[in-house]
Amino acid sequence: MAGEEVEYAQSLSRLLDVCTTTAPGAPARDAAAREVENLSRRRSIAFEVDGAVLRVDGGAAVPFDTLGTETLVTAVLSHQVGRLAIRQLTPARDLLEVAALLAAPPVDPQGGVALEEAAATKRLWNIEFVGVASIDAEPVTASLPQDLLASLRDGADYAMAEAALAKLATRGEKALEEGDARIVGAVLVAMDTFERDSLHDDLRQPCDQAMKRLLSPMSLKLTAQLLPAARHRESLLAVLARMEDEGAEALFAHLVASQSMNERRAYFDAIVDLGAGAPMLMNALSDAQWYVARNAAELLGAMRVEGAASALAMMLRNADERRRAAAASALARMRTPEALSALNAAVNDPSPQVRYFAHSALIARIEGSSARQLGAALEQNSDGEIKLQIIAALGRLGTPDAIQKLIKQLNTTQPGRGGGIDMTSEFRCASIEAVANARGAAALGVINQFRRDRDPQVRETAQRLYLRLAG
Repeated sequence: MAGEEVEYAQSLSRLLDVCTTTAPGAPARDAAAREVENLSRRRSIAFEVDGAVLRVDGGAAVPFDTLGTETLVTAVLSHQVGRLAIRQLTPARDLLEVAALLAAPPVDPQGGVALEEAAATKRLWNIEFVGVASIDAEPVTASLPQDLLASLRDGADYAMAEAALAKLATRGEKALEEGDARIVGAVLVAMDTFERDSLHDDLRQPCDQAMKRLLSPMSLKLTAQLLPAARHRESLLAVLARMEDEGAEALFAHLVASQSMNERRAYFDAIVDLGAGAPMLMNALSDAQWYVARNAAELLGAMRVEGAASALAMMLRNADERRRAAAASALARMRTPEALSALNAAVNDPSPQVRYFAHSALIARIEGSSARQLGAALEQNSDGEIKLQIIAALGRLGTPDAIQKLIKQLNTTQPGRGGGIDMTSEFRCASIEAVANARGAAALGVINQFRRDRDPQVRETAQRLYLRLAG
């Protein structure tokens, strides 16, 4: 059980806890959302309900009884969510929307469809909710005759396996003529799985040749069509990876044509996992349709395509705010020196979305700095969001010098030098959170001092953290 995945699940669960016990706008809510936001800066994550565990990105598992994840597990099960995915660099405001949806008592979950529709209404592109009713319970190959599949399993007779492959090829060709996506995808998955796992080495080459006759832009497009509803998408991606660029083109065609947010997310994530189609995406940056260019930019950033930063930097100067926001988002995910330099020029962009990603670039530069450098940046920077991120970075650094810088902010109620923002309620609360996260129970003495602070928000934050750490 990987530590980072558990930490993510626990942070989400804490955010839900806070949202059920506090009013909108409470400092505790903002602090809990920033904690998850900081985790999202490092990676994307996808939780899928799989038996009695939350399967993470199709691999590591977080069991339902993992300490500190109880509220998240209860919410996911009661709302009948089959999959919950959070993109990298998801802002705190989106995470608060997610928490509000999950913390609300389900009235009629409809197999998770109710939550899907609520998320779509709020246009939460960074979040993917997929209800259990929208996920196929059966594997992709369930549409094929079971006796045919049995002939391809390990230990099957050679002659039976050879005959089954011939039947599969015929069935696949007929389905391709009819445009039957389910059968085409099932045949290709069955053949691909057999070729990888079969003990009959002599049959691998004829199997590969049969697949090559079936694989085409049309069969790939039909196979890609099955992705959004598939419980385990890895088998379909393995087929698409046999012709990587053509597979990426098939997925991109579905992405730009789809009207469903969940479908778009599935195709988007599949292209990222495939890691192919970069030339096509570079060309699409100049497409006349803004949403085509947006998707291409976002994909180039998520895939961190080498050499794309200069084209995205040009897009960052486009008059269309939607194109600029997509370029900024992509550059922030790349985090290369060229990408961060391009974003540095966008910190004063009129679009709040562009500014958010530009600030993320500054924060990426801040990470790894010494306590002295972070302290200087805290005093010199006048942007409230950046100040909050620097405070969080000091907490993650956790050295004695960093803790002293945070304690200094806790005791500061005057404007910072150089015309900075008052280090009052919000920033002092964030400093208490950072000290608590850095020191754990060792911070009880420091936190206890502020349970009687004159500021009611600081008192409430200190009391909540004291009780959590003492427990």
